[in-house]
Formats: sequence, C-alpha cells, structure tokens
Amino acid sequence: SKVNSNMFWDAVFMGLSVVGLVSVTFVLGLKDKYLISIEIIGLAFCLLIHYRIKHRLLNRFNFEIDIQNAAKRLVNSLSNFMRLYLWLIPSAISVLYMYIQFRLYHLSNWLIFETTVRFALVIPLLLITLFLTKGLIRIMYQRHLDELKEIIKNLN
Repeated sequence: SKVNSNMFWDAVFMGLSVVGLVSVTFVLGLKDKYLISIEIIGLAFCLLIHYRIKHRLLNRFNFEIDIQNAAKRLVNSLSNFMRLYLWLIPSAISVLYMYIQFRLYHLSNWLIFETTVRFALVIPLLLITLFLTKGLIRIMYQRHLDELKEIIKNLN
C-alpha cells in the first residue's frame, strides 16, 4: 500500500509537470506550441498507461500464500522499474529537448556556433535530469525497497 501511495504521488507529480511544460510552451509563445503541447500530452498518456501496468504488476503478488517469494519478486520488479526510470526519463527529456530545438530553429538558419551551443546544452540537461530523477526515485521508492529487503533477510 505504501508503494501504491507513492505511485499515486508520482503520477500526480507527472501530471503537474505536464501542465507546467504545456504552460511554458504557451508562455514562451512558441510557433509550434500546439504541436509541442500535443506531443507532451501524448507522452504523458503513455506514462499513464505505464503507471497502470506497473500498478497491476506490483499488486498481483500474493503475500498470503508465499510471503518470501512474493517479496523477492516485488523487490525485483521495483528495482527494474527504478533502473528503467533512471535511464529512460533523462534520455527521453534530452531527446525531446533536441527535437524541440530542431523544430524551433531550422538547421539551415543556424550558425555553426549556435548549433554547437544548443546541442551541447543537452549534456548538462541530461546530467541535471539524471540527478533529479535519481533523487526522486530515492525519495519515493528506496525506503520501501530497503524495507522489503529487510523483510526478506529476516525471513531467511
């Protein structure tokens, strides 16, 4: 139930992020703001499907029959989701950044220096996103994962 609660708040955070990103596209007055907003909302829809699949997967374990095996499988599933988030989220945000840069500024109009700077900014963006994602994963899931590991250790 604690993991479910964290997944709920994770989904709420994702929803607020989508609202923020879509708002930024309109505040900046981007030329393709509707297209970019639809792409962000589409990505959020895919994430909602992912949350639903994750919720069903993590809640299918039967702790009444074999608590140790169910706990081990839950730890493995949760660890895999954490690794997936750690690599997928920063990568997706970096690709989205590069895609938006490409859509906003046509390559034919770019100077070599501007192009290099715009695409070089993806490296700090990737590192910042990786750091933030790792922190968010740690806050939301690490404590529960450690508790499950402790339960498994005590059962052995």
